[in-house]
Order: sequence, then structure tokens, then C-alpha cells
Amino acid sequence: MRAFIAVNLPREIKDRLESAVKNLAKINHGAKINWTKPENLHLTLHFLDEIDNTQTELVSAELQKIAAEYRKIIVSLGEIGAFPDVKNPRTIVIGIRDGQILEKMQKKIGFELKQLNLPVDLRPYKSHITLGRVKTGTVKIEVPPAAGAFEVKSIELIKSTLTPSGPIYEVIKSFELR
Repeated sequence: MRAFIAVNLPREIKDRLESAVKNLAKINHGAKINWTKPENLHLTLHFLDEIDNTQTELVSAELQKIAAEYRKIIVSLGEIGAFPDVKNPRTIVIGIRDGQILEKMQKKIGFELKQLNLPVDLRPYKSHITLGRVKTGTVKIEVPPAAGAFEVKSIELIKSTLTPSGPIYEVIKSFELR
């Protein structure tokens, strides 16, 4: 199963981000960009790639322990930007303000995944939500930020099924923060 660990977003935040994506799509009508469907918007903590049932259970056990260590937190949407940068965007994102706790949690999860001999992305983590992936064309990122804050109440283990019309995400297990 192809999977990742993420924070799911409340409906209200997904609606605000959908509006931002529509504005970005209007000003970038000449570029080929695969926009994230509103129902798929999330904040990734770790991408796991393919894991089997045994690994799923091991990861779940670690996520349960880690979730119990962290309190629910409030984070805010930040500025719209891009990776690797706005001059050469490959991925259009919205940053997360007040994401220091998420960054600590992401590091902790990474450490535990490494202990399970699962691959871990070693690049510095920057809390963000992916809005779109640029395929071709010139991209403008000149829209007002999508203001809003939300409470992170849980982390999820999510299955990703790739289809011709885009990925389908399914929450496998949810781990409540304390």
C-alpha cells in the first residue's frame, strides 16, 4: 500500500484553500498545473511510499505513542509560495505559521521510521500544504494569502491510490493528540 502520514484539514480551511487555488488557476491559465483537489488537501509529515501490512501495524503503533506525547495545537495559514522557489516553481504551496511543534513532531516521526528501517526524507522539513504541481509554463504567485487558523487534533496514516484522474486518499488510522 502506498501511504503517507499527514494532518488532515478542517472543511473550512479546505474551502478557503479551494478559493485560493481558483484564484491561482485564473492568473495561471496558460501554465499546465495539476491542482490539488480540495478533498485531498492536507499537511504531509512523512511520505512512506509502499508499505506492507506488517509495516503498517508497526508504523501505527509508533504513531499512537507519538500522538500521545503532543497536545492539540493551533496553527495558521501563511504565505503562498513555491518550491524550490518562486522564480522557478515546481510545487505551489501555502506555508504554515506557528509550525514549530509540527516540525518537532515530524522529526520525531522520522526518527521512529528510521528505527523501523523505513526510508526517511532527510531534506529540512518546512510545514506546508501543496496546492499544485507545475508541469509546464510560466507561473505567477500573486494572490493574497488564504487567512485562517485551525486546530491540529490528530495525525493520520493515509493510503494513496493513484488513478488517471488523480490520487484517491483514504484515512487508514487516525491518532488523536492529547
